[in-house]
Amino acid sequence: FKFPRAKMSEDARAQSWASTHIRVQDFSYSWTISNFRSLLEEAGQSLSSSPFSIGDKDKWAMRAHLKGVDEESAEYLSVYLVLLSSPKSHIWAKFLFCILCAQGQKTGKLILVEENIKP
Repeated sequence: FKFPRAKMSEDARAQSWASTHIRVQDFSYSWTISNFRSLLEEAGQSLSSSPFSIGDKDKWAMRAHLKGVDEESAEYLSVYLVLLSSPKSHIWAKFLFCILCAQGQKTGKLILVEENIKP
């Protein structure tokens, strides 16, 4: 059985639309670690900052492993940005880490990271 083809007027044509919403937020967070030099003497020490918000609903924290995360990075400070919770399934983030000495001067290398983060 064949259905007869109906001619559609301009008004009856189906239309489909899609949109993507991209929100950019600039944010600066400073985490002060007291007694940092004495903490370095404790091998395997791991620290977390207090949770903070960027926007209304996303919760973040900084995490530092003072002696790296494995044997290969044992001589390095490993610093991470951690997405604790978000109503979204993933977030694209671009962030820059820098370390300031007690006098407020940048030390070490600046590290720019861009990645897809999931809570």
